[in-house]
Amino acid sequence: MNGIRRGVLVCAAVIAGCAPLRGADSPAASTPDDAVVYVEASDLGSIVRLAKDSTAHKLIQASPQSEKVWQTPQARKLLAAIQIAETQLGMDAWTVVEQLLSGTVTLSLHPHEGRSQPDGVLLVRPADTEILSRLRERLEPFLVLAEDNITSKAKDGALHIQVGDDLTVVYADNWLGVSNRRELLEKVGRGQAGNGLAKLDSFQAMEQQLDKDHLVRAFVNTQMISQAAGGRFVPEKLDNAVASLLFGGIAEQLAQSPWAGLTLDVDESGLSLTGGVAVSDLDERWAPFFSDPDSTGAAAIPRLKDRLAGFTLHRDFADWYQKREKLLREDLLPEFDKFEAGIGNFLPGRDFGTDVLPLLGSNLTFVTAPQDFSQLDGRPGVELPGFALLVDLAKPEEGSDIVKLFMQTLSFILNVNAGQEGREPMVQSSETWKGVQIAFSRHLERPKGERLPIAYNFTVASAQVEDRYIISSSLDLCRTLIDRLQAPDDDERRANRNFELTADFAPVADLLVTNRDFLTGREIQKGKSPEQAAAEFDLGLTLLRMLKQLSLSTGIHAESLQATLKIDW
Repeated sequence: MNGIRRGVLVCAAVIAGCAPLRGADSPAASTPDDAVVYVEASDLGSIVRLAKDSTAHKLIQASPQSEKVWQTPQARKLLAAIQIAETQLGMDAWTVVEQLLSGTVTLSLHPHEGRSQPDGVLLVRPADTEILSRLRERLEPFLVLAEDNITSKAKDGALHIQVGDDLTVVYADNWLGVSNRRELLEKVGRGQAGNGLAKLDSFQAMEQQLDKDHLVRAFVNTQMISQAAGGRFVPEKLDNAVASLLFGGIAEQLAQSPWAGLTLDVDESGLSLTGGVAVSDLDERWAPFFSDPDSTGAAAIPRLKDRLAGFTLHRDFADWYQKREKLLREDLLPEFDKFEAGIGNFLPGRDFGTDVLPLLGSNLTFVTAPQDFSQLDGRPGVELPGFALLVDLAKPEEGSDIVKLFMQTLSFILNVNAGQEGREPMVQSSETWKGVQIAFSRHLERPKGERLPIAYNFTVASAQVEDRYIISSSLDLCRTLIDRLQAPDDDERRANRNFELTADFAPVADLLVTNRDFLTGREIQKGKSPEQAAAEFDLGLTLLRMLKQLSLSTGIHAESLQATLKIDW
């Protein structure tokens, strides 16, 4: 059985769960307005063609791992079933799925009184209805053979098929529907909802904020979910401090919003996935999470040559820390006492909440890029990239002194650890680079060897550029960041964002190649043969090199909070 047949079921499963019509004929008007979730798509057949013809699909199907999967008894039965269906229909499975999904697809979930599980309706309206006639013609003889388990009858020109008590399938002239509730399926299929979802204010607000023209869009009636959950479906206080800092504001806006929306677009260049909720007037507890919609928000991630990844975050850290009792569950609060005790070892005599955080600004940026190990006469056994943290200073002079104190204490502790582990100690040094003073650590004697311990990846360097402080794992990266901060690109200041993460896949792939022996060696230790470990590494590397960049960002606008994921290939 060829690779096209093998992959079609996977593609169909991914696509069939999605489902908006463009223009005035949106099927939302035919979907009852009690839908809790509504998904709408058009021309998903184009994605089937894209998946079928993609190099990635061909590589995966030709891989030894795929061949192994398709030799299992379950997969062989599946392939046999596909072959029988293709013979009966007179066309390959890819073509069947492509033609079925070439028009519009909708999926809606509706509450069922007295039952926790909702009713669902999946409706397919192909662009060319000939495929429905062909499927029905080929299907009816099989229904006679399966009449002990399946009942069917013609009604109003449509074929109604009942599978047990919980599944109804209807073949009409221009649509195919599947549901666990026959009456609901007929109502949606025949457009008897009387403007349905389309008349709801929450649905109209979602359309306005996220636009209509997308391959896929989804609507979630969060107001109905909150009512069903007894008031709110997102906890007011989170049980994880990091999750609160990153997502607390988003979670609260979601809890207060009457709707949540999602859009997806895919083409030959990549995909874009955007989620949005309405902006509500939150109380002062949530002020630390959001920037002014008219500002750029978080600082830009510096554009570095061969940059692997980076993220930037805008938060009022001092305000969040002071309000932690209002934002986090009580059982987490003792952990902050332990944290402050640990910080006290680095910043003796300073209170973290009142003396340290108010000196820092609202932007925190992290970036990572390759390093050249020029400080060594050799290479580490595992070569890590250089990375750096850029901290905004609300009070540059006092903030700089606090960071310097932290760095001095850190250097002392690292030297103690080096002595205990038998590594070369570090001495503090400094230099002036482009008018900026850099403090950095260097080894007392240059380490030698080709498989040095992992600790030799780090030579900590720090510098202050106006109101930003750089803490870097390497002197070379610190110098590069000084150059970028002194001459930023114009396009590094973009639309509002409260968070942004980006990864560039080419340098990530190069780093994996550099550490190939270590990575394959770990797989061999897990029991894989050298040949299998090498083949899996090569396949993963080839697929990774097909991708260009990933970015994830959140931004606040006048009426909505949006998060966008983009993957370019």
